[in-house]
Amino acid sequence: MAMRAQKKIWETALFLLLSVVLVWAQEGVSDSAKKVSVGADGLPVYQMDELIVTANRYERAAFEVPYSVSVFSEQKVWSAGAFTLSGAMKGLSGVDISDAGPFRARPVVRGLAGSRVLVLVDGQRMNDTRENTFSGAELSLVSPGTVQHVEVLRGSNSVLFGSNAMGGVVNILTKKPAIPVGRWKLSGDFSSRYSTNDQQRFGRLGLALANHRWRVKAGADYRRANNYHGPGSGVFDWGREVANSNLKRAVGLDLAGDYQLAERHTLSLSAQSSLNSGIGFQETPNPTFPVGIFFPYHDRSKIALTYEGKQLTSKIASFKASVYGQKNKKDLRTVFSAAFPNVPFPGSTLRINDTSHTYTTVLTAGTNLQQVLSLTGNQTLTYGLDYYREMIDGFTRTNSHSSSLVFQTDKVTQSAAVPENHMDALGLFAQNDIRPFRRLSFQLGTRFDWYRQAAEKTNGYNDVRTGQPLEPKSDVLTALSGSAGAQYELIRGVRLGANVGSGFRVPNLVEKFFSGTQDQQIITPNLDLAAEKNVSVDAGVKFRFARFSGGVTAFLNQLRDYIELRATGDSVTVSGRRQAVWNYENVSRVRFAGIEGEFEAHLPKGFSSFLNTSYQSGDNLSAHRAIYVAPAKLVVGLGWKEPRGRFDAEVSNRYVFEQNRVDYDPSSTLRLPTPAFNLVNFRTSYNWHVWTLTANVNNLTNQTYREPLNAASPFNPILEPGRNFILGLSTKF
Repeated sequence: MAMRAQKKIWETALFLLLSVVLVWAQEGVSDSAKKVSVGADGLPVYQMDELIVTANRYERAAFEVPYSVSVFSEQKVWSAGAFTLSGAMKGLSGVDISDAGPFRARPVVRGLAGSRVLVLVDGQRMNDTRENTFSGAELSLVSPGTVQHVEVLRGSNSVLFGSNAMGGVVNILTKKPAIPVGRWKLSGDFSSRYSTNDQQRFGRLGLALANHRWRVKAGADYRRANNYHGPGSGVFDWGREVANSNLKRAVGLDLAGDYQLAERHTLSLSAQSSLNSGIGFQETPNPTFPVGIFFPYHDRSKIALTYEGKQLTSKIASFKASVYGQKNKKDLRTVFSAAFPNVPFPGSTLRINDTSHTYTTVLTAGTNLQQVLSLTGNQTLTYGLDYYREMIDGFTRTNSHSSSLVFQTDKVTQSAAVPENHMDALGLFAQNDIRPFRRLSFQLGTRFDWYRQAAEKTNGYNDVRTGQPLEPKSDVLTALSGSAGAQYELIRGVRLGANVGSGFRVPNLVEKFFSGTQDQQIITPNLDLAAEKNVSVDAGVKFRFARFSGGVTAFLNQLRDYIELRATGDSVTVSGRRQAVWNYENVSRVRFAGIEGEFEAHLPKGFSSFLNTSYQSGDNLSAHRAIYVAPAKLVVGLGWKEPRGRFDAEVSNRYVFEQNRVDYDPSSTLRLPTPAFNLVNFRTSYNWHVWTLTANVNNLTNQTYREPLNAASPFNPILEPGRNFILGLSTKF
């Protein structure tokens, strides 16, 4: 039955795709721009036309690079009925979401998650080596209101950005002040949103002042959310409340300014601050996971100063230099409560209540230098260096309370699960774009990286098995990456592309040094961990016609020395209980493969449609077993815009297939098969003068579902919200 349903869905998708192609063929290109927004060439503006910087470190249209890239703007976030950047990524091909709720949802790209996905803000990294392998950078630390657009580049890209870019790169480009015509001009924007399911509120105000040389903009936003609810039985019956899924407060502040030093020289300053408190970890504690998890605060602040010169000579197309500083600060609170029979005193109960706070501060200071040269023979050479120093400090304070009928004890201890650490990272890169013939282009790149990780002796950093102090060691690592890509214009509007790239990932502090208890597991350090390395191959086709645009890409990504948390076979007695010992190990060869496609079409009478789809698989080649990855998905949508542009509406459907390709491995993290689900969303907007009113209904049919990567967990399969009504109001002045 399930197979027939899946077959029917794929047949429907193919029918829609063929219908779009036939419409394009019948309509031709001559009337393509009558009712849709158009570019300078008079053709509709598609995602393929977006100028991106992630693939080259300078602006190129997505259609012109041999990579699989998705681009979305702040408007896309609001259109999706989302309050965070992660929420707008669920419909992208090759991208899935782990964790859930108003703050903690994070992207998974081509089956790789956490620290294997590099997150950048204006080309500068958010990732740090204190993050857990599976958690990664928090996109919610960047407010959508500050975002110009987000570029999601699928596939390895260490050659331009260094460590962590194994599965892909998410580059968040923030807004810059607009250049006015004439004298001083004051402008601004206001937006607000409200969702019924979790009573989430969002408000933002931005102001800008500019003339032909000075441009300054500032903004502030506020957000909060209560616990959300699963599906209920009625329209406004919210069903079961999902415990600990709230966000008490999120405050964002941002400032950006440009000064035109001369006609081709610009000095820019940007600063962002994200202050977040009361962040819940959904559905903890629960019967299979008796630990409550909570973040009393998680804050991020950043400041950057950038100089950019353009068209400096006939050869120097641009030169860019940046310095930046970033601070990431958080408090992770865990609460464990349990009651056991008190054996020495029959009939009495021993009660244990442990509350711990893990405080972490990560300071990063860095610089980026790059130059773009226009060379003879239709060549564009980009080269430069990246340097940053990361300093990590932190400790854990635990309050232990035990009581029974005859005694009561209270104890406060201070420890460190990882040592204090600082790391220096230097990367030198070069990439040459060559067009020897009109229809053929090549992209060749290389990068050398040097890392020095200096771990310091830290009070409280002890062996969890013996309680004896541990002596961390410093380490130096080097890596050489490369890439080679090609693109060939088969006919006008159709380009074939392929890319081969190598990459790496430096082991983080948790993987290498962690000593303590995590998720009810005893974890010990492994100072001999090697860096992960990978080679990825992409091949596909992109097409861009008047009525129809899109692309299909197949990929193969093979990793060596893949790092995984595994049981060592040893056990140790902790708090009177015998527990298994785990550590992070290099498990040799792992392979991810798949195919993804994205399509857009402008239809007659103001209609438009899109179709995104992807499939991937994962295999541990050394252990001959499957690795759980999110299953295939199919996202289709149909929209309509009124000719004058005042009213538009869209309905979309996301179908996620079941995943039964799961192999049980008792020495690794357990994953379960996951069921299929079908999600329908609806949105509409109305423009009245300078005001825009938006309305969304997410999960229109009130389905009970869990995102696959959450459903696969036997300990915390997080339930997603039921039907949710979202209202928004915005204006620009």
